[in-house]
Amino acid sequence: MLPGLAAAIDEVVGVGVGDLTDAAVRSEFLAVRREIDRLEHRASSLLAAAHQRGIPDGDGAASTPAWAQWRTGQRWHEAKSSLEAGLACAALPLVAKAWAQGEISASAAGAIGAGRVESHADTYAEMEQILVNYAAAHEWRSLQAVVRHYRRCVDALDQCEPSDRNGLHLSNSLERWAQSGDYDDLGGHTIHAAIVAAMGKPVEGDERTPAKRRADALVDVARFYLDHADLPFERGEVPHVSVVIDWATITGGLPTPTVLGPTLSTAQLHQMLCDCNVSRIVTGPDSQPLDVGREQRTAPKWIRRALAKRDGGCRYPGCDRPPNRCEAHHVWAWEAGGPTSIDNLVLLCSRHHHVVHRPGWRATFDGSSFRVCNADGRLIDDGPSACAGAA
Repeated sequence: MLPGLAAAIDEVVGVGVGDLTDAAVRSEFLAVRREIDRLEHRASSLLAAAHQRGIPDGDGAASTPAWAQWRTGQRWHEAKSSLEAGLACAALPLVAKAWAQGEISASAAGAIGAGRVESHADTYAEMEQILVNYAAAHEWRSLQAVVRHYRRCVDALDQCEPSDRNGLHLSNSLERWAQSGDYDDLGGHTIHAAIVAAMGKPVEGDERTPAKRRADALVDVARFYLDHADLPFERGEVPHVSVVIDWATITGGLPTPTVLGPTLSTAQLHQMLCDCNVSRIVTGPDSQPLDVGREQRTAPKWIRRALAKRDGGCRYPGCDRPPNRCEAHHVWAWEAGGPTSIDNLVLLCSRHHHVVHRPGWRATFDGSSFRVCNADGRLIDDGPSACAGAA
Protein backbone atom coordinates (compact mmCIF):
# COMPACT_ATOMS: atom_id res chain seq x y z
CA MET A 1 0.00 0.00 0.00
CA LEU A 2 2.65 2.53 0.99
CA PRO A 3 4.81 2.05 -2.16
CA GLY A 4 1.71 2.67 -4.29
CA LEU A 5 0.91 5.79 -2.29
CA ALA A 6 4.44 7.09 -2.72
CA ALA A 7 4.30 6.42 -6.47
CA ALA A 8 1.01 8.33 -6.77
CA ILE A 9 2.48 11.30 -4.90
CA ASP A 10 5.58 11.21 -7.11
CA GLU A 11 3.36 11.37 -10.18
CA VAL A 12 1.47 14.39 -8.87
CA VAL A 13 4.48 16.42 -7.73
CA GLY A 14 6.32 15.59 -10.94
CA VAL A 15 4.05 17.94 -12.88
CA GLY A 16 5.07 21.58 -12.62
CA VAL A 17 2.35 23.87 -11.31
CA GLY A 18 3.27 26.44 -13.93
CA ASP A 19 2.20 24.03 -16.66
CA LEU A 20 -1.38 23.82 -15.37
CA THR A 21 -4.34 25.89 -16.53
CA ASP A 22 -6.31 27.96 -14.02
CA ALA A 23 -9.09 25.40 -14.01
CA ALA A 24 -6.57 22.59 -13.42
CA VAL A 25 -4.92 24.48 -10.54
CA ARG A 26 -8.30 24.96 -8.87
CA SER A 27 -9.41 21.38 -9.42
CA GLU A 28 -6.14 19.78 -8.37
CA PHE A 29 -5.79 21.95 -5.25
CA LEU A 30 -9.24 20.91 -3.99
CA ALA A 31 -8.55 17.25 -4.77
CA VAL A 32 -5.11 17.25 -3.16
CA ARG A 33 -6.41 19.07 -0.09
CA ARG A 34 -9.11 16.41 0.33
CA GLU A 35 -6.58 13.59 0.08
CA ILE A 36 -4.27 15.34 2.56
CA ASP A 37 -7.15 15.45 5.05
CA ARG A 38 -7.77 11.75 4.53
CA LEU A 39 -4.09 11.01 5.10
CA GLU A 40 -4.22 13.18 8.23
CA HIS A 41 -6.96 10.88 9.50
CA ARG A 42 -4.75 7.87 8.87
CA ALA A 43 -1.74 9.50 10.52
CA SER A 44 -3.85 10.53 13.50
CA SER A 45 -5.17 6.99 13.89
CA LEU A 46 -1.66 5.55 13.70
CA LEU A 47 -0.35 8.05 16.23
CA ALA A 48 -3.18 7.17 18.62
CA ALA A 49 -2.34 3.47 18.17
CA ALA A 50 1.36 4.16 18.85
CA HIS A 51 0.36 6.03 22.00
CA GLN A 52 -1.92 3.26 23.25
CA ARG A 53 0.71 0.58 22.59
CA GLY A 54 3.45 2.51 24.38
CA ILE A 55 5.72 2.76 21.35
CA PRO A 56 7.00 6.28 22.22
CA ASP A 57 7.80 5.17 25.77
CA GLY A 58 9.78 2.28 24.32
CA ASP A 59 12.02 4.85 22.66
CA GLY A 60 12.30 6.78 25.92
CA ALA A 61 10.32 9.74 24.60
CA ALA A 62 8.88 12.16 27.14
CA SER A 63 5.47 12.02 25.46
CA THR A 64 3.81 10.87 22.27
CA PRO A 65 3.82 14.38 20.72
CA ALA A 66 7.51 14.72 21.62
CA TRP A 67 8.17 11.35 19.96
CA ALA A 68 6.35 12.45 16.79
CA GLN A 69 8.33 15.69 16.72
CA TRP A 70 11.60 13.79 17.17
CA ARG A 71 10.89 11.14 14.55
CA THR A 72 9.12 13.22 11.90
CA GLY A 73 9.89 16.88 12.53
CA GLN A 74 6.20 17.64 13.07
CA ARG A 75 5.71 20.55 15.48
CA TRP A 76 4.85 19.43 19.01
CA HIS A 77 1.51 21.20 19.28
CA GLU A 78 0.44 19.87 15.87
CA ALA A 79 1.33 16.33 16.94
CA LYS A 80 -0.59 16.83 20.19
CA SER A 81 -3.68 17.97 18.28
CA SER A 82 -3.35 15.01 15.91
CA LEU A 83 -3.09 12.59 18.83
CA GLU A 84 -6.09 14.08 20.60
CA ALA A 85 -8.15 13.92 17.42
CA GLY A 86 -7.18 10.30 16.86
CA LEU A 87 -8.11 9.33 20.41
CA ALA A 88 -11.39 11.26 20.25
CA CYS A 89 -12.42 9.57 17.00
CA ALA A 90 -12.62 6.25 18.83
CA ALA A 91 -15.71 7.67 20.57
CA LEU A 92 -16.96 9.73 17.60
CA PRO A 93 -17.61 7.23 14.77
CA LEU A 94 -19.47 9.71 12.54
CA VAL A 95 -16.58 12.17 12.73
CA ALA A 96 -14.07 9.40 12.05
CA LYS A 97 -16.01 8.17 9.00
CA ALA A 98 -16.51 11.66 7.53
CA TRP A 99 -12.85 12.50 8.08
CA ALA A 100 -11.61 9.25 6.54
CA GLN A 101 -13.77 9.84 3.47
CA GLY A 102 -12.54 13.40 3.05
CA GLU A 103 -15.96 14.91 3.77
CA ILE A 104 -14.61 17.07 6.60
CA SER A 105 -11.18 18.60 7.07
CA ALA A 106 -8.56 17.61 9.59
CA SER A 107 -8.99 21.04 11.19
CA ALA A 108 -12.72 20.49 11.64
CA ALA A 109 -12.23 16.98 13.02
CA GLY A 110 -9.68 18.32 15.48
CA ALA A 111 -12.01 21.10 16.60
CA ILE A 112 -14.85 18.64 17.17
CA GLY A 113 -12.61 16.24 19.04
CA ALA A 114 -11.18 19.01 21.24
CA GLY A 115 -14.68 20.07 22.29
CA ARG A 116 -15.65 16.71 23.74
CA VAL A 117 -15.72 16.30 27.55
CA GLU A 118 -15.55 12.69 28.74
CA SER A 119 -17.93 13.19 31.67
CA HIS A 120 -20.62 14.50 29.28
CA ALA A 121 -19.83 12.27 26.31
CA ASP A 122 -23.42 11.04 25.91
CA THR A 123 -24.69 14.56 25.24
CA TYR A 124 -21.87 15.20 22.77
CA ALA A 125 -22.69 11.96 20.94
CA GLU A 126 -26.25 13.23 20.41
CA MET A 127 -24.80 16.39 18.82
CA GLU A 128 -22.28 14.55 16.64
CA GLN A 129 -24.32 14.49 13.41
CA ILE A 130 -25.04 18.23 13.70
CA LEU A 131 -21.35 18.96 14.16
CA VAL A 132 -20.40 16.80 11.18
CA ASN A 133 -23.01 18.53 9.01
CA TYR A 134 -21.66 21.97 9.87
CA ALA A 135 -18.09 20.78 9.25
CA ALA A 136 -18.98 19.23 5.89
CA ALA A 137 -20.71 22.47 4.83
CA HIS A 138 -17.64 24.46 5.93
CA GLU A 139 -19.80 26.47 8.32
CA TRP A 140 -17.04 27.21 10.82
CA ARG A 141 -18.92 29.87 12.77
CA SER A 142 -21.88 27.59 13.37
CA LEU A 143 -19.61 24.67 14.27
CA GLN A 144 -17.65 26.74 16.78
CA ALA A 145 -20.82 28.28 18.22
CA VAL A 146 -22.31 24.85 18.95
CA VAL A 147 -19.07 23.58 20.53
CA ARG A 148 -18.72 26.74 22.65
CA HIS A 149 -22.35 26.48 23.84
CA TYR A 150 -21.78 22.84 24.81
CA ARG A 151 -18.63 23.75 26.76
CA ARG A 152 -20.40 26.61 28.58
CA CYS A 153 -23.18 24.25 29.62
CA VAL A 154 -20.66 21.64 30.73
CA ASP A 155 -18.73 24.23 32.76
CA ALA A 156 -21.95 25.32 34.47
CA LEU A 157 -22.95 21.74 35.31
CA ASP A 158 -19.46 20.93 36.60
CA GLN A 159 -19.16 24.27 38.42
CA CYS A 160 -15.99 25.14 36.50
CA GLU A 161 -14.79 28.66 35.87
CA PRO A 162 -14.16 29.82 32.28
CA SER A 163 -10.55 30.57 33.23
CA ASP A 164 -9.93 26.88 34.00
CA ARG A 165 -9.50 26.29 30.26
CA ASN A 166 -7.10 29.15 29.65
CA GLY A 167 -3.90 28.19 27.86
CA LEU A 168 -0.84 29.81 26.30
CA HIS A 169 1.61 28.15 23.91
CA LEU A 170 5.08 29.46 23.09
CA SER A 171 7.35 27.82 20.52
CA ASN A 172 10.85 28.69 19.39
CA SER A 173 12.12 28.05 15.87
CA LEU A 174 15.00 29.56 13.91
CA GLU A 175 15.59 32.31 16.49
CA ARG A 176 11.96 33.42 16.34
CA TRP A 177 9.17 32.84 18.85
CA ALA A 178 5.52 32.18 18.02
CA GLN A 179 2.69 32.26 20.51
CA SER A 180 -0.97 31.37 20.59
CA GLY A 181 -3.36 31.61 23.49
CA ASP A 182 -6.93 30.95 24.50
CA TYR A 183 -8.40 32.99 27.38
CA ASP A 184 -11.73 33.56 29.03
CA ASP A 185 -13.37 36.92 28.34
CA LEU A 186 -12.12 38.58 31.53
CA GLY A 187 -8.56 37.31 31.09
CA GLY A 188 -8.51 38.43 27.47
CA HIS A 189 -9.73 41.90 28.38
CA THR A 190 -7.06 42.15 31.08
CA ILE A 191 -4.25 41.25 28.69
CA HIS A 192 -5.62 43.59 26.03
CA ALA A 193 -5.84 46.48 28.51
CA ALA A 194 -2.26 45.92 29.68
CA ILE A 195 -0.91 45.87 26.12
CA VAL A 196 -2.86 48.99 25.15
CA ALA A 197 -1.57 50.78 28.25
CA ALA A 198 2.02 49.78 27.46
CA MET A 199 1.63 50.88 23.82
CA GLY A 200 0.61 54.41 24.77
CA LYS A 201 -0.61 56.89 22.20
CA PRO A 202 0.96 56.89 18.72
CA VAL A 203 3.63 59.54 18.36
CA GLU A 204 4.68 61.39 15.25
CA GLY A 205 7.41 59.59 13.36
CA ASP A 206 6.64 56.14 14.80
CA GLU A 207 6.47 54.00 11.67
CA ARG A 208 5.90 50.67 13.44
CA THR A 209 2.90 48.64 12.36
CA PRO A 210 0.12 48.08 14.93
CA ALA A 211 1.25 44.44 15.26
CA LYS A 212 4.84 45.53 15.96
CA ARG A 213 3.66 48.05 18.56
CA ARG A 214 1.59 45.37 20.32
CA ALA A 215 4.53 42.94 20.30
CA ASP A 216 6.89 45.58 21.73
CA ALA A 217 4.31 46.47 24.38
CA LEU A 218 3.98 42.85 25.50
CA VAL A 219 7.76 42.57 25.88
CA ASP A 220 7.72 45.78 27.96
CA VAL A 221 4.99 44.36 30.21
CA ALA A 222 7.03 41.17 30.80
CA ARG A 223 10.25 43.12 31.41
CA PHE A 224 8.48 45.42 33.89
CA TYR A 225 7.25 42.38 35.82
CA LEU A 226 10.74 40.86 36.01
CA ASP A 227 12.17 44.17 37.20
CA HIS A 228 9.55 44.93 39.84
CA ALA A 229 7.73 41.79 40.95
CA ASP A 230 8.37 40.19 44.34
CA LEU A 231 10.20 37.19 42.87
CA PRO A 232 12.50 34.72 44.66
CA PHE A 233 16.03 36.07 44.93
CA GLU A 234 19.25 34.22 44.18
CA ARG A 235 22.21 36.01 45.71
CA GLY A 236 20.18 39.21 45.68
CA GLU A 237 19.11 38.93 42.03
CA VAL A 238 15.69 38.36 40.53
CA PRO A 239 15.56 35.88 37.62
CA HIS A 240 16.08 37.29 34.14
CA VAL A 241 17.10 35.83 30.80
CA SER A 242 20.59 34.26 30.92
CA VAL A 243 22.94 34.67 27.97
CA VAL A 244 26.42 33.21 27.42
CA ILE A 245 28.68 35.23 25.10
CA ASP A 246 32.34 34.78 24.25
CA TRP A 247 34.52 37.43 25.87
CA ALA A 248 36.01 38.21 22.46
CA THR A 249 32.52 39.05 21.28
CA ILE A 250 32.05 41.52 24.11
CA THR A 251 35.45 43.19 23.81
CA GLY A 252 36.29 42.76 20.14
CA GLY A 253 34.75 43.21 16.77
CA LEU A 254 31.50 41.44 17.63
CA PRO A 255 31.66 38.28 15.50
CA THR A 256 28.62 36.01 15.53
CA PRO A 257 28.35 35.00 19.20
CA THR A 258 27.89 31.52 20.58
CA VAL A 259 24.87 32.09 22.76
CA LEU A 260 23.04 30.22 25.50
CA GLY A 261 19.70 31.95 25.45
CA PRO A 262 18.49 34.41 22.82
CA THR A 263 20.49 35.29 19.74
CA LEU A 264 21.39 38.99 19.89
CA SER A 265 21.93 41.62 17.27
CA THR A 266 24.82 44.03 17.78
CA ALA A 267 22.42 46.73 19.01
CA GLN A 268 20.71 44.33 21.43
CA LEU A 269 24.08 43.20 22.79
CA HIS A 270 25.21 46.77 23.45
CA GLN A 271 21.89 47.58 25.13
CA MET A 272 22.03 44.51 27.35
CA LEU A 273 25.63 45.15 28.46
CA CYS A 274 24.60 48.56 29.77
CA ASP A 275 22.67 46.92 32.62
CA CYS A 276 23.69 43.36 33.42
CA ASN A 277 25.90 41.20 35.59
CA VAL A 278 28.82 39.36 33.97
CA SER A 279 29.99 36.00 35.31
CA ARG A 280 32.83 33.90 33.94
CA ILE A 281 33.18 30.35 32.64
CA VAL A 282 36.80 29.51 31.81
CA THR A 283 37.19 27.57 28.56
CA GLY A 284 40.10 25.90 26.82
CA PRO A 285 41.54 26.60 23.33
CA ASP A 286 38.70 24.63 21.72
CA SER A 287 36.10 26.78 23.53
CA GLN A 288 35.04 23.78 25.64
CA PRO A 289 34.61 24.31 29.40
CA LEU A 290 37.54 22.86 31.34
CA ASP A 291 37.42 19.73 33.51
CA VAL A 292 36.57 20.58 37.11
CA GLY A 293 37.64 17.38 38.89
CA ARG A 294 35.77 15.13 41.36
CA GLU A 295 35.16 17.29 44.40
CA GLN A 296 31.52 16.46 45.13
CA ARG A 297 28.64 14.43 43.79
CA THR A 298 26.21 17.25 43.02
CA ALA A 299 27.42 19.55 40.28
CA PRO A 300 27.77 23.09 41.68
CA LYS A 301 26.19 26.03 39.90
CA TRP A 302 29.30 27.03 37.99
CA ILE A 303 29.68 23.48 36.61
CA ARG A 304 26.03 23.51 35.59
CA ARG A 305 26.65 26.78 33.79
CA ALA A 306 29.50 25.13 31.93
CA LEU A 307 27.27 22.18 31.05
CA ALA A 308 24.55 24.52 29.88
CA LYS A 309 26.99 26.26 27.56
CA ARG A 310 28.31 23.01 26.13
CA ASP A 311 25.11 20.93 25.89
CA GLY A 312 22.51 23.62 25.30
CA GLY A 313 19.83 21.43 26.88
CA CYS A 314 18.88 17.77 27.30
CA ARG A 315 21.28 15.49 25.40
CA TYR A 316 18.81 12.62 24.99
CA PRO A 317 18.12 12.01 21.28
CA GLY A 318 15.15 14.02 20.08
CA CYS A 319 14.65 16.04 23.29
CA ASP A 320 14.65 19.82 23.19
CA ARG A 321 14.21 20.66 26.89
CA PRO A 322 16.28 23.76 27.75
CA PRO A 323 19.11 23.77 30.34
CA ASN A 324 16.96 25.19 33.14
CA ARG A 325 14.78 22.07 32.98
CA CYS A 326 17.67 19.61 33.08
CA GLU A 327 19.76 17.74 35.65
CA ALA A 328 23.45 16.84 35.58
CA HIS A 329 23.80 13.11 34.90
CA HIS A 330 26.96 11.13 35.72
CA VAL A 331 27.51 8.84 32.71
CA TRP A 332 30.00 6.84 34.78
CA ALA A 333 28.01 6.52 38.01
CA TRP A 334 29.42 8.59 40.85
CA GLU A 335 28.88 5.78 43.37
CA ALA A 336 30.95 3.54 41.08
CA GLY A 337 33.86 5.97 41.06
CA GLY A 338 32.77 8.35 38.31
CA PRO A 339 34.00 11.92 38.68
CA THR A 340 31.91 15.05 38.82
CA SER A 341 33.70 16.44 35.80
CA ILE A 342 32.75 17.97 32.52
CA ASP A 343 33.82 14.84 30.62
CA ASN A 344 31.56 12.63 32.73
CA LEU A 345 28.49 14.83 32.96
CA VAL A 346 25.70 15.52 30.49
CA LEU A 347 22.47 17.44 30.88
CA LEU A 348 19.29 15.36 30.88
CA CYS A 349 15.75 16.46 31.62
CA SER A 350 14.09 14.73 34.56
CA ARG A 351 12.15 12.38 32.30
CA HIS A 352 15.20 11.18 30.37
CA HIS A 353 17.37 11.09 33.49
CA HIS A 354 14.99 8.39 34.73
CA VAL A 355 14.95 6.69 31.32
CA VAL A 356 18.73 6.13 31.17
CA HIS A 357 18.61 4.62 34.67
CA ARG A 358 16.10 1.95 33.62
CA PRO A 359 17.35 -1.61 34.18
CA GLY A 360 19.43 -2.77 31.24
CA TRP A 361 19.70 0.65 29.59
CA ARG A 362 23.24 1.86 28.87
CA ALA A 363 24.78 5.18 27.97
CA THR A 364 28.23 6.31 26.79
CA PHE A 365 29.81 9.72 26.41
CA ASP A 366 33.16 10.46 24.78
CA GLY A 367 33.21 14.15 25.58
CA SER A 368 31.25 14.94 22.43
CA SER A 369 28.77 12.22 21.42
CA PHE A 370 26.20 10.92 23.89
CA ARG A 371 24.77 7.53 22.96
CA VAL A 372 21.92 5.61 24.61
CA CYS A 373 20.89 1.98 24.13
CA ASN A 374 17.74 0.41 25.50
CA ALA A 375 17.54 -2.93 27.30
CA ASP A 376 17.34 -4.77 23.94
CA GLY A 377 20.63 -3.22 22.82
CA ARG A 378 18.97 -0.94 20.27
CA LEU A 379 20.64 2.42 19.77
CA ILE A 380 18.15 5.21 20.42
CA ASP A 381 18.51 7.37 17.34
CA ASP A 382 16.74 7.75 14.00
CA GLY A 383 17.22 4.13 13.00
CA PRO A 384 18.02 0.63 14.36
CA SER A 385 21.65 -0.01 15.10
CA ALA A 386 23.77 -2.33 17.18
CA CYS A 387 25.12 -0.90 20.40
CA ALA A 388 28.37 -2.77 20.61
CA GLY A 389 30.79 -1.63 23.25
CA ALA A 390 28.33 0.47 25.26
CA ALA A 391 29.09 0.38 28.92
